[in-house]
Amino acid sequence: MKKFLAIGFLTVITMFNLFTLETKANNIHVGGEKAWTVELNLPVLNTQENLEKIQVIDELGNPVEATVRVNVTNDSQVEVIPLNLLENGVYEVKITEGLVAKNNLTTQADFSKQFTVTHTLTTENLAGTWKNKYNYKGEDLNITSSYNNGEAYLHVTALDFIYEGPNVYLLQDGFFEMSIPSFSVELSGTIKVFNENQFIVISRSGKESLFTKVSN
Repeated sequence: MKKFLAIGFLTVITMFNLFTLETKANNIHVGGEKAWTVELNLPVLNTQENLEKIQVIDELGNPVEATVRVNVTNDSQVEVIPLNLLENGVYEVKITEGLVAKNNLTTQADFSKQFTVTHTLTTENLAGTWKNKYNYKGEDLNITSSYNNGEAYLHVTALDFIYEGPNVYLLQDGFFEMSIPSFSVELSGTIKVFNENQFIVISRSGKESLFTKVSN
């Protein structure tokens, strides 16, 4: 009897048998730092050429940079770890036909699992202290901002400018707005959320400002 190599996906919640899994299976909603474990019923052949058959693809069909490696304590598991935090959107972990086990058995079909990265920035998870840089007329402003219950406190430094004091901001329906008093700078635009520790505000002109959390 001819034998084949079977595969499954492990998440924090459950494992899926890919022989019954369709490409358009129900989405799993995860954060932007998500890593995946692919579990096989046999030890996988640990070569670069073989592991290249496993990849993450974004909703436009472009491959996402990721580290694909065999688990050091269980060579029936392969870890798929995106190199960068994933933006909100739909992604797919795809395994191309022909993945090889150590005993030379191979998978006989393509397998995939679709998942959605969803993370929403709220007043509650914005609370804490963040740092970001904003380029204004060729000059970098170093901004430290602390948020608590709808109020903000800013500390801004530049080559010839320092501002420190209370402020207000707007966070609503994926839009963020905050101005710096006594200085013609307004940080406003739509939000791209990676996780609770990083987010980007994109202005109407396309300028991006990355916020990184430094403390709660």
